[in-house]
Amino acid sequence: MKRGMSNASFDHVGEGSAMSLAQCGLADLPAGLDPMLTALDASGNVLTSCQALAPLTHLVRLDLSDNQLGPGLGGALASLPSLTALSLERNRLAQLAGELQGCQGLVRLNVGRNRLRSLEGLFPEGEWGGKLQELRLCHAVSGSRRRELPLELWTLTRLTLL
Repeated sequence: MKRGMSNASFDHVGEGSAMSLAQCGLADLPAGLDPMLTALDASGNVLTSCQALAPLTHLVRLDLSDNQLGPGLGGALASLPSLTALSLERNRLAQLAGELQGCQGLVRLNVGRNRLRSLEGLFPEGEWGGKLQELRLCHAVSGSRRRELPLELWTLTRLTLL
């Protein structure tokens, strides 16, 4: 039996700081999410895109693990400057270069178990990586480039977990 609710049932739901839409069988994020949300768990769905995140500029924690996102995110995270923790684990992502440019405050990032062709360009130039402390890459890259780490990784001076 497939669990799930219609997207319409979430209109103006979730006012406050945190919301869980985990394992709801969602193919799309619902419209009408509170733009003041600071934490959103949308893990365990069948999401293929996350464009509805654009108005959620106050998000600090975002869990999009165990979905079907890919091959890229189409700039969906560009408007999330407050994000400090992001999980994209277990999706179908093949490309992330430039996708995290707007996430200047990231401290924790999990991109494990994806289909990334490369990690190059994942870490934007400038101050972006200065805050990153945890980076999970387990089985993130597919193919022959699996064992290569980008030179940018060595600029992440606060990294304590890889």
